[in-house]
Amino acid sequence: MRDFIRDRWEEDLRTMQSPSGNVDISCLVASWCEDAAWITNVRNLSPNERRRRLAELGAKTFECDLGRFATELRWNTRTLNDLWSSKERDQVLEKHVELLFASASDTIDFLVPAEIQWTKQQVEVSGFEHVEESVALGKGIVLLGAYQCHPGFLFYHPLLADLKIAAVQHVENATGETAKALTEDRRVLLLPDTRASVRTMLELLKQGQCIMLYNDFVYPAVTPIKSPLFGRMVLISRALLSIAVKTGASVVPFAIARQWPLDRDEVRLDFFPRLPLAGFDYTCEEHLQTAALVFGLATECLIRRYPAQWRLWNSLELRWQQAETV
Repeated sequence: MRDFIRDRWEEDLRTMQSPSGNVDISCLVASWCEDAAWITNVRNLSPNERRRRLAELGAKTFECDLGRFATELRWNTRTLNDLWSSKERDQVLEKHVELLFASASDTIDFLVPAEIQWTKQQVEVSGFEHVEESVALGKGIVLLGAYQCHPGFLFYHPLLADLKIAAVQHVENATGETAKALTEDRRVLLLPDTRASVRTMLELLKQGQCIMLYNDFVYPAVTPIKSPLFGRMVLISRALLSIAVKTGASVVPFAIARQWPLDRDEVRLDFFPRLPLAGFDYTCEEHLQTAALVFGLATECLIRRYPAQWRLWNSLELRWQQAETV
């Protein structure tokens, strides 16, 4: 029987290789989830078996430094000596690549009617009282996260069934099967990273609803502000930061983390206490810079809590360099 997962992996490692031997592994995995024919073929496997096979290829990719991806990850994390020893770092990064590959299975699963898909997973929720307290305040909620496991585990969990959630997606990425599946649910709004989306987000917060913000990267067209991440400055969205401060919305950090072993149906969804932003004035640059500091520290805490889950270790050095040029 043909192994569509391994065959595609071997083909893409060969065809997507640059002259220097590098392969953008994140783009490689993402391309699979936009290929309808490949998705149809691998759906014949159970999600557990699919995740197991994908994770095994992820481990091999790291161990053999295929596409020089392990080299890229080690280079981006070479200065984080306060986090791990060299051996501990490699253990975290290998798990990171396993999860990166296995995440393709979650993306495929959420292409089916997503509002019920979560029931196939044992989703353990903690800290939901922080969301309930924020709902009671009536000023809307900004769910602050880092790019970890599939956001569908948050979007479609029944505990959030009474809330409408908006998330920003880069217009170049807002196509294909994944975006189509998300936008079919009337509770989830995928907004382009344009000025026009600001009004929609303000209206939702005014109604006491939610916007979800990934604070660990910034889109190209967005006006940035500097924020700390692992000891150096990076750029985050000034507009989204201003929205949170201007509206007085509750900013509730959250984390989504798949548990090991990856062939089991276990996911954690954690909510944390509201960030201390009361009394901040969005027209005051000093207040905005302080809020950016708070956002940055919260984001780093989310990444440190589940380091293998963070998808953007390979872009950390670039984030630092971008901030230095501004």
